[in-house]
Amino acid sequence: MPDVRDSFRNVAANYARSTFHASSVRLQEVFDLARPRPGDLALDVATGTGNTAFALAPHLRRVIGLDVTREMLDQARRIAAERGIANADWVIGDAMHLPFQDETFDVYTVRAAPHHFADVDAFATTTRRSSTAPRPCPPATSCTRSRCAVTRRTCSP
Repeated sequence: MPDVRDSFRNVAANYARSTFHASSVRLQEVFDLARPRPGDLALDVATGTGNTAFALAPHLRRVIGLDVTREMLDQARRIAAERGIANADWVIGDAMHLPFQDETFDVYTVRAAPHHFADVDAFATTTRRSSTAPRPCPPATSCTRSRCAVTRRTCSP
């Protein structure tokens, strides 16, 4: 499988300006599914240039945007500074091997990215481990230009 970073490092600035990724309708859908609370710690996996993290940030304690592509996170840092968003952190990391302890996050989001993951079932297992109990399994939202498909299921312990 090709290295996904090769696909994104040279187009990170384009993603920062993407109307698709910054769509208020799609970001509201993620917000409605995530139901963030003021004290929550959120992880936005495959954050790219941070659109989902930015939508959640005003409504929770802290959000961490994780991505494998440094150039995407550089854009997210720049945008956060421009917008004065102080409760967002940016971490280089792989969705399949999260650099966090289990049961760390209250809210977990991933949007428009699972089609890049080599093993979606293994990714789902990682998702369950990273979330705090007893909340239901976080929604996985995967969007294409024409529609968003949202999967909600209850995770078994």
